[in-house]
Amino acid sequence: MKTPYRYILFVVLILGVLLACNTFSGIQGKVKEVQGTVGSVVTQAEGLATAVTTVKAFATEAAPLLETAVAYATENPGLEKTALALATEAGVGEQPADIPILPRDQTTAFFTTSELVSYSTSLSFNDVKDFYETEMPKNGWEESSDGQVDFDTMWVRSYLKPDRTATITLAKDASSNTVTVVVLITPR
Repeated sequence: MKTPYRYILFVVLILGVLLACNTFSGIQGKVKEVQGTVGSVVTQAEGLATAVTTVKAFATEAAPLLETAVAYATENPGLEKTALALATEAGVGEQPADIPILPRDQTTAFFTTSELVSYSTSLSFNDVKDFYETEMPKNGWEESSDGQVDFDTMWVRSYLKPDRTATITLAKDASSNTVTVVVLITPR
């Protein structure tokens, strides 16, 4: 009589091992999936950091051009339209009305077009992050869960409207104690 119980115990043991292997294999698959997603986010964050540096450099180069155009227009009132056209070509234009921006007296290296807003501020990283988390919904934007990055020195969020996506990137520069803000607006 002991023999059938041994066979049953053996079969149950084999089934338990097989079930455990399948479960472990499923967990391994999920871990690999998560690792791939994290790798993707890190790659995107590195690309955004490069874009932030490029935009910051471009804004620094464009600011003197705007100042020159304004000074020239002031000295030559008849050429105001030419100066405005030059400023527009340089990429300095009107910001989108529904994109919140810190008060201008708290920003430097300000650069804006209808598709891009970039500036730096000496406000704390958390204050700038809180500003966008509060103000974007007030301007009719809905936060997306896609592509979120939340590090000590970088924060990325996407906000949606029916016709556009606004991706906000904050990058903290510890050496200068500033935060660079880049808002990229793309059609959906």
